[in-house]
Amino acid sequence: MGLKRIAYYLSFLLITSCNTNTNFLPNEHIQDNNSSISNVILDNSNFENINTKIVYDINKENVSIENFIISTNRLIFEEYDNNRNGIIELSELREAPESFRAMDKNNDKKLTFNEITIDQNRIRQQSKWINNFYRQLFDSMDINKDNYVSYNELNLNEDISALNDSQYFTSSSKLLSKNRGKLNFNSFSSLLNSSFLDLQRKFITNNRVAPDFNRSGRLPIILVQGYAEPSWYFMYGIYRNLKKNGWNNIYPVNLFPNINDIREQARIIAKKVEQIKEEQKVSKIDYVAHSMGGLIGRYYIQELNGYKNINNYVSIATPHYGTYTAFLGIGEAAKQIRPKSDFLNKLNSGDFIKPGVKYTSIWTKTDEIVIPAESALLQGSNMMPDIKYVGHFFILWSEETYKQIRETLGAL
Repeated sequence: MGLKRIAYYLSFLLITSCNTNTNFLPNEHIQDNNSSISNVILDNSNFENINTKIVYDINKENVSIENFIISTNRLIFEEYDNNRNGIIELSELREAPESFRAMDKNNDKKLTFNEITIDQNRIRQQSKWINNFYRQLFDSMDINKDNYVSYNELNLNEDISALNDSQYFTSSSKLLSKNRGKLNFNSFSSLLNSSFLDLQRKFITNNRVAPDFNRSGRLPIILVQGYAEPSWYFMYGIYRNLKKNGWNNIYPVNLFPNINDIREQARIIAKKVEQIKEEQKVSKIDYVAHSMGGLIGRYYIQELNGYKNINNYVSIATPHYGTYTAFLGIGEAAKQIRPKSDFLNKLNSGDFIKPGVKYTSIWTKTDEIVIPAESALLQGSNMMPDIKYVGHFFILWSEETYKQIRETLGAL
């Protein structure tokens, strides 16, 4: 094992054992070369020339990872509440009736947000994963290794450039530059939480209509998130890179709930694929997924005749043969992702590579969630070279990952 990989795993052990509450800390935790920087990002009143409601709303919230998870789940709840009455009826989640019934605690055939609110064990689990992802981003930006990220380091790093689509992120960066300040890890983490929430609200507001019609000759793409991920926004770097490179018809999906039966989640995807085909007037689309999203796609392709509708199937860090971390998970999906589960045994039996579908596996040897990492290599697929020195989420923000996806989908 190389020195870099040893260092990576030592840092991972340290990260996962730390406290993941990432509220903004007192002023002394933001190093500043100008005394006014201490309150710049903490106090909304210090934002100059920013009067938008979105920034105000974000700053009102506690932006710890825990609260970020809860806020994201509320936005997804509202996304599935099609008639906007504050309740999800069975008709709004008819593709997942068993999941609906499991959450419908008072058996009134209606789901309130309180009924679907995630428990503390799941929040803690998600927080550790997100904290690890943020730490990898932070360390990659801290070029001079002083345990702070400056404005220049923030803007020189390509990994995080996608967040420039967030007004909150760009405004905060400008204030950081103006005051010659630096962010410690906790402040950096809170900045990412707020920026992701900003993007999520912005996307929901602007995406009431279908994506642009296919004018490039390229097939539409569906982006599918993984197990227990707060939303598809951890795939935002992929989304933005594809948009910049000519794909103007991308459909990201927030699964609800994404810890329950993979088979039901595949039915949600099947409905979405039919919608995309109808809107884009195509017979096939491309499928790009992270982690468990790849298993959802395979079940759809193999068991729901999805092979007729999928051209390229791209899995990123998907545990095709299971992962031992799933023994720590909750929900039916965690049981299905365990090595040698009945679900995986069936999925991987027989001729599971379907005709007409081009399969690609993107992976990293340093995946801390897919264990063993080689489980992400689907036999019979085009196995791409591993993405070096990234983790399970950081792989979604790697230029090499973007390149492999574009090459697979046929970038010009």
